[in-house]
This record gives sequence, structure tokens and C-alpha cells, in this order.
Amino acid sequence: VSLTQPTCVSANGSVAITSSITGLTFSTDATNYAAYTAPFTVAAGANYSITAKNTDGCVSDAATGTMGNQPLTPAIPEVTVIQPTGIIATGSITVTSPTGAGITYSIDGVTYTNTTGVFNSLVADLYYVTAKNSDGCISESMSVSINSIPTTIVDVKLNSRFEIYPVPGDGHLTITIYTQTEKTFDVYIFNNSGSKIYELTKVEVKGTIDLKVNISSAPAGVYYVVFADGKDQVSKKIIIR
Repeated sequence: VSLTQPTCVSANGSVAITSSITGLTFSTDATNYAAYTAPFTVAAGANYSITAKNTDGCVSDAATGTMGNQPLTPAIPEVTVIQPTGIIATGSITVTSPTGAGITYSIDGVTYTNTTGVFNSLVADLYYVTAKNSDGCISESMSVSINSIPTTIVDVKLNSRFEIYPVPGDGHLTITIYTQTEKTFDVYIFNNSGSKIYELTKVEVKGTIDLKVNISSAPAGVYYVVFADGKDQVSKKIIIR
């Protein structure tokens, strides 16, 4: 007999029979005999016992053994992501789990040479992170989006910095406001004809704040984000696709 062990994708193995004697029939329970047409399926970790019977009714000793266990497949990766900023033009992905000896990682499902789980200098794109173990088993993928470089506005009068990303985008925006002193802003978004489609007033900032803004229901086109502090204001054009 020859064995085919369970694989990453199959929980069953098989036992194949080879014999130069014609007329033999085979059984896995020593009771029911039939001509051999295909390898016998054996579940991972299960015992097997195969006997042969000739045309005279004589039965062979049993070929016995235990099928190996199915190799474990790594869990879906868990990651931390650093997005591009107005200062750093690329992002990074770090796999935090699974880790350990023999684990390698990929962000394209093809190349598994990364042993640290750290992928740096990533441009804006959608990446599929997978883990592969020493048995060759590959996890399901975790999709990670690296955003485009945020649109940054540094305004001297407002003594602040504003970042908007992704631009262009689908209308799901992250607006980051940096200030060195405590300030209060109103945030408005206008369409290209001057109609206001969004407002958020009295945003108090001291340090850094991230605002999640959803204007995905707005038609594709050009829009303007306005930041005002009651005395001065600054605006930036964005594009919704």
C-alpha cells in the first residue's frame, strides 16, 4: 500500500493498493470485498485495515496503520496599519498575529519571503495579507487599504494644519486637524455650485483630532472643504468619484 496524507485543504487521506496478482478483491472491514478501482479514503487521524481475498477465497493478513493528521492552517492575519500623512508619503502594514517559527507573510498572495510581518513603503492600493506556515498551508486573506497621500493645508492665520484623505475618494473622508493651541472650528463642505452639503460646527481642537465625514451619497464631482474659526477661514478643493 501507499499513503497520501491529508493536506491543508483536505481533511482526508487515502490508501492506494498495488498488486501484480489478478482477480484480487479488497476490503476495509474484512467482510465486504470488491474489486479495487480507486484508493480508499481514510479520515485524518483514523486507523485503517485492508485485506485482500483471492479467487480461492483465501484472505491475506491485514495492512494496517494510522492516517496522519491534517496540517493546521494559520488564522486570518491581524494587522496594524499606518497610513500616509502629509509628511510621510507611504504607509505600512505590520502583522501582529499569527506569529512564530516557520511563518512567512505575503501582501500579494504570491511572494512569501517576508518573515517579520512588516511591510513598509506601501503606496496607495488594496493589499491582501496572508500567512503561510512551514507545512505550506496558507491562511485566508485580510484585505488592507493603504490610502492615497492626504491633501494637506497649512494655514498661518489659523495657526493650524488640515489633512483630508483619501482624495480622490468615494466620499468617506477622514479630516485631521492639528493645532498647537486650543481652537474651535466650523467645517463646511460645498458643491461646485456653492450649495452647502455638510456642516459640523464648534469642533474643539487642542493637539490632533480626526473627523470621519461621509458624503458618499453626493454625486461625483468637485467639492470644497472650508475650515473657519470665526475670524479667518481656509478652503480646499476635493474630488469625489
